[in-house]
Amino acid sequence: MLNQTRFSYGVSVGNNYVCGFSGLGQIRCSGDNFNFTKNGNHSVISAGYDRVCAINSSNGIDCWEKAVSWKPDGVFKSVSVGVNRSCAIRFNGTVICWGENNFKLPENLQQVSFEDLQVNLGVFCGVSTLKYSLYCWGNEALSLNSNLIVGENVVPGLCTTTCACGTIPNCGAFCSQGLLICRPCFIQPQPMPEPTPPYLSPFPPPQNGGWSGKMIAFVVVGSVGCLSFVLVICFVIFRFCKSSGGSRVHDSGPMEDAQIASQIQSTNRILVKKLSHLISMGNGSHLEEFTLQTILNATDNFSDDHRIGIGGFGSVYQGSLPDGRRVAVKRAELTSSSSYPGVTKRQEDTNNAFVNELEFLSRVNHKNLVRLLGFCEEETELVLVYEFMPNGSLHIHLHSLYSAYIMSWAARIKVALDAARGIEYLHNEMGEKRNVVDSVVPYIVNDEIHRILDPKVPPPTPFEIEAVKYVGYLAVDCVTMEGKYRPTMSELVMCLEKALCACLTIQSFSHSSSASS
Repeated sequence: MLNQTRFSYGVSVGNNYVCGFSGLGQIRCSGDNFNFTKNGNHSVISAGYDRVCAINSSNGIDCWEKAVSWKPDGVFKSVSVGVNRSCAIRFNGTVICWGENNFKLPENLQQVSFEDLQVNLGVFCGVSTLKYSLYCWGNEALSLNSNLIVGENVVPGLCTTTCACGTIPNCGAFCSQGLLICRPCFIQPQPMPEPTPPYLSPFPPPQNGGWSGKMIAFVVVGSVGCLSFVLVICFVIFRFCKSSGGSRVHDSGPMEDAQIASQIQSTNRILVKKLSHLISMGNGSHLEEFTLQTILNATDNFSDDHRIGIGGFGSVYQGSLPDGRRVAVKRAELTSSSSYPGVTKRQEDTNNAFVNELEFLSRVNHKNLVRLLGFCEEETELVLVYEFMPNGSLHIHLHSLYSAYIMSWAARIKVALDAARGIEYLHNEMGEKRNVVDSVVPYIVNDEIHRILDPKVPPPTPFEIEAVKYVGYLAVDCVTMEGKYRPTMSELVMCLEKALCACLTIQSFSHSSSASS
């Protein structure tokens, strides 16, 4: 029964049951403890252990439970239900709690204004409006803490440029460059329409209750006409099916699209929670959240003229922000399919990759690694915004016939050294391991290093040959079968520094000898 229940929005999970909105303001609960549908005009719902509460159209609280208990009067904007106890937030931010054993809000929190409230079993936690401190109450361990503060300066949301329902106070303490943190939107549902009165025929029934000749003729002619129309429709459908190869008519597209949209909205809500958790942990608080319109203006609606590359995550575009900064925009791309479970699985994978890369790159700060400026998560778009590297990619310089910058062995070793320093930073500072390129391993193992050398680079001079040989031996060590015998990235950086130093020292000595002679 539970697997067949569909909700439109606002799902809340209780003890072996789940509740949500199946229509505009209509609440449906399904499971072991509760199985009912309540018509009405409700906006917020919370399911607990043995009780379900919701905010009605008058902003009051309606509850459904096995044993009738007291509930508060007044107007509220949210409610949270736990195990045999509940709390609700008034529109002025203050909280009221009630439940068994005369459960109440602690005295020192009676006048504290809260932005949000969450519950787990019997423990409630809320973020205060004044200093965004995290307060928790509900068990003996928490009551030992006199002020009930669990965390200070909790980041209450993502930094963005515009807000639809206003901003929270003092958001400048968490966001720089004039960015804002938005206040949650409490959308009041529209009243349910009045039922349409039954249609009354303007013609009164016949007085004698009999059938006249005209009525009989009308019924016969009408029946024959309707039957002929049905036969014509059936013939047209038959010819259409026959001309299309006998394929079946299957009109489930709109329902499937609705299912896809519902599933994607669910995964997007999970994505927003992950992003909020990422920001609340302190990672990425310096990042800017761009609006989709800003990204579209910067890339000319993701035009092909602005595309500069394609990767596993999606396409990369170059663009300019309104303040003049040139940026590289990486856009996640998801191909659709007729099977909505496959679409939502790929959407979930894309969301996870987006959050993982955002969380990882928000902690990166190294001169040899590109810097992440911000992101955009709006509608179905997932975008990462990086600083733009105007000199092009390493791939272009390696494969271009006219790139003179890295056409010497000294320049090649320096490029390898810079890349190794970036990877060393990832290994040592970030704890992120990266493997070598697997495609070149067989050539190195089989003593065929010459097959992976770039033929465009001139053969090493007698002064460069020792440095090139040193790098070749280093490559062999890197692909040793047992990992414990391979050099660490720190050792690799040190060896490349020695090779580069030897190469440059020999060149300097050569130039000075030529001048003296």
